[in-house]
Amino acid sequence: DAFASVRAAESGVPVLTSDEWSQDMARAIFLPRFIPEQEAQDWPAVWEAVGGHPAHLRQLSELIVEERKVIEAERLQEEKEEEQAERHRQKLRPGRNPDAEEYLEIAKQQSRDDSFRADARQPEGAVELVLRRLPELMKEEIDAVERQLQRFAVHPSLPGLLPSGSGKRVAALNLKLKELAEGVAVEG
Repeated sequence: DAFASVRAAESGVPVLTSDEWSQDMARAIFLPRFIPEQEAQDWPAVWEAVGGHPAHLRQLSELIVEERKVIEAERLQEEKEEEQAERHRQKLRPGRNPDAEEYLEIAKQQSRDDSFRADARQPEGAVELVLRRLPELMKEEIDAVERQLQRFAVHPSLPGLLPSGSGKRVAALNLKLKELAEGVAVEG
């Protein structure tokens, strides 16, 4: 009950809640800070991946920030390497004709364009890169939940309720928990 939580917090008792955020609230906080407007189309995928769980949203935001740093470092490294190559070329041929320089730049750009596949020309954003690797990045959390479900599924009080076989037990348990969660009435 919300009032009991507020009273407990006011009296100095630490209160831990795991209330899910609404999509509107999460979007209002997440979009301007962690997903720029040009990547706003990635929001539905973020919501589908983690929902409104505040801890997961926080973890995802930290992963996105780190991924942006990696992308920026890679971009700067590429620019640095290109500048070094250009300086090296200038040392080898200092008095090159301006027309030859222009054709060389065109050839370099065409080479860069041709080296990418047609579907890879649009650079992936940090959000997309993190979402593609999300199961790998959240492996510890996923493993912890799976271990807890497996331990719960083999609890001695459940044999009559669940079929035999580990996979069948977990699937049946999942269905029963889903039914239970959907049937919970919120009292106010």
